Amino acid sequence: MVPENTFIYSSGQIVFLRKNPNFAQTENTNSMIKQDYLIRMIQEIVALLVNALLRRKRIRQEDWSEYDAMASQLLGLPLSQLQTVDVDELADRYAGEESGIEKMELASLYLLRLSEETEGSIVFKSKLRQDGLRLLKRVHASSNTYSLQREMLIRMLDHGE
Repeated sequence: MVPENTFIYSSGQIVFLRKNPNFAQTENTNSMIKQDYLIRMIQEIVALLVNALLRRKRIRQEDWSEYDAMASQLLGLPLSQLQTVDVDELADRYAGEESGIEKMELASLYLLRLSEETEGSIVFKSKLRQDGLRLLKRVHASSNTYSLQREMLIRMLDHGE
């Protein structure tokens, strides 16, 4: 069992947070630390996915397994279910959360990844791509931070490259 004040990064690094007796640690502080950690994990996965999509870079299956498990846990649903969920329903699901924008971006990139990997049905592949693009555009419009990677990916997908 992992101690309460322990964080394990995806790289395997383990960080122990010690309580400072001179610092009044509140529940709000713990919540902020956990929220920051979640956002960093999401950003790490998003950066990996964007780079893979933009550069058509192949990633080892073992790495995908680790990222898929982490993404599924962060999104709160199995990635197989992501293929069937309506984009508006997905956006509404994360709208009220503190890290909702980051989770929507992660979901959109996984939809795009699934569209790249889908074999067979061109219609289903196109639906996944359009859903991912629509959700990514929604994130881009409502996010209070600018991402050049996000903008370049949207442009690339809009022009059908």
